[in-house]
Order: sequence, then C-alpha cells, then structure tokens
Amino acid sequence: MVAAAHARLALQAQQRFAAVTYPFQVLHAEADQVTLPAASARLVAAARLAPIRRLRLVSGELHEMRLPQTFSGDSAALHP
Repeated sequence: MVAAAHARLALQAQQRFAAVTYPFQVLHAEADQVTLPAASARLVAAARLAPIRRLRLVSGELHEMRLPQTFSGDSAALHP
C-alpha cells in the first residue's frame, strides 16, 4: 500500500515536471539515502519542454545538504 502511494506520487511529480517550460537546475546530494539521485534524474528528464534543465550532484553530502559546496563533475545541460 505504501509502495503504491509512493509510485503514484512519483508519477504525479513526473507529470508536473513535463509541463515545465522554463530553465531550472536541481541540486541533489550524491550520498542521499532518503531520496535516490536517480529519482531526481527521472524528474529532470521528464521536463522535456524546459529549454535548459540540469542535475547537479553535490559530493560528500546527505539528504540535508549544507551549501555552499562544490559540485561533483561538470554536469552538462540536458536537452530534449
């Protein structure tokens, strides 16, 4: 029952992101154990109408990030 509710919320979030038409960036902690970085990647990928969409992974941080922090890698903007 909890898994079904979680799946429903994830689908609703992806549908909402599909309507985003402005540039945005998502920061996600690499070591997040509450929400997996892959979940944020799916949301960013769903925003196909956004002219610029970017996922930045923050190294060495957990779910409760403390910024400023250097970002890992050089994540390029994702384009449809």
